Amino acid sequence: MNRLYAIPVALVVGIAAGCATVPAGGDAIAAHSDYGPTSVVVSNSNLHDAEVYAYRGGVRFHIGFVPAGSTQTLLVRPGLFDPGHAQLYVYCVGAPDTYLSDVVSVNDGGRAVLRLLPVLNQSTLIVVSEGAPAAR
Repeated sequence: MNRLYAIPVALVVGIAAGCATVPAGGDAIAAHSDYGPTSVVVSNSNLHDAEVYAYRGGVRFHIGFVPAGSTQTLLVRPGLFDPGHAQLYVYCVGAPDTYLSDVVSVNDGGRAVLRLLPVLNQSTLIVVSEGAPAAR
């Protein structure tokens, strides 16, 4: 190859490599999971809006926002939970408290129900079998 063309080609290759995207941590985990998405029904009876995170190995992955006094269903990408297990972390906006649920067992396609109570540390995370109505 002619030296005159070698430098521009090397620059183009370097720039292209620098522009390539690297998947986020959750995406890398999701790419290696055999489990489907898990739905999480969040019933927020707390006075504060809630930021909800999947919690895995000490790392939080944001899965949604649930305003105070509302119920929403959040879909958790495959791989954000340990296979067969779920744990959630909640930060209530404007409140000093946070909530880290116990680890619960979740089957593929299962549904977790998180009830955020006015006293945040009294909140609960349960698992509802597929096809069963969500707890209120």
